[in-house]
Amino acid sequence: MTTPVFRMLAMVPWVLQRPGVPLADVAAAFGADVDTVRDELKTLVYCGPRLEASYEFQVDFGADDTVTITMADELRRPLRLQPDEALRLVLVLTVAQRITQGEVPGLDTALAKVRAAVGVDEHAAVAVVDDAGHLGALRDAISRGRVVELDYLGRKDRRANARRVEPWRVDVTREGQYLQAHDLDRDAPRVFRLDRITDLVVTDARVTTTAPDDLAIPAWVPDEDAVTAVLELGPGAHFVGDYVQPDVDVVTDGQRRIELRTDALDWLADLVLAGGVAARVVEPPDLADLVARRAADGLAAYDTHPIR
Repeated sequence: MTTPVFRMLAMVPWVLQRPGVPLADVAAAFGADVDTVRDELKTLVYCGPRLEASYEFQVDFGADDTVTITMADELRRPLRLQPDEALRLVLVLTVAQRITQGEVPGLDTALAKVRAAVGVDEHAAVAVVDDAGHLGALRDAISRGRVVELDYLGRKDRRANARRVEPWRVDVTREGQYLQAHDLDRDAPRVFRLDRITDLVVTDARVTTTAPDDLAIPAWVPDEDAVTAVLELGPGAHFVGDYVQPDVDVVTDGQRRIELRTDALDWLADLVLAGGVAARVVEPPDLADLVARRAADGLAAYDTHPIR
């Protein structure tokens, strides 16, 4: 599913190379209807290649349903990393290298190539900050085969719960950093997000389980009590769908409809509220009621404490 943001980013250079292209051709090339393409291109007049005034794209619609984009000449040139972008990429790759410790083939070579391309000396030191100390402690526990006691705040938890685990591996994905371990209290494999660990202690107890040979990269899987949620998102709330991993994602006449399995209705309710009046819960009724109650509580708070 191509989201509106990704489609608009792709449409700019495509239309730029085809002045006066029919909107029907644009719609066919990007898998959308003409009205959707027209609306998204109209949005571009508020965007530009620089975060400065007078650098917005110029989008001109012809009387014969054609479109031309100007004020976007910078997009004709090959993309180059800005100094801050290059440094950020080096930092991210360095963090991944430190965390994975050789577990990702080719990462060392990729980092060396990026350093060379942007002029960062290979001997330049990059400090990986671990404010809570969890990453270093987990690496130590894994290397020495020690049981870890941690306080963990799950998706549905209001307070952290104590867990005893035998750590196997730390993984880095697009979604974050994860610990894969054997949960001693549940006698089953579990995955923990590092940013949800509120406290961690490495014990002297030795690990008795070993990681499976086919241990996969972590991917979120809904619990058994998960329900199917269906949301309808108007143009002003399309962004809500970018924060979840929907099973169904369809845009029709500017309305985005998403369906997903979730066991975290509290979190999803907050996300729906962020979409305002442009976001509507189709199902389940429990989620719709939760959103309505929270909206009512918010309005009541304004009545009690009016803004002056």
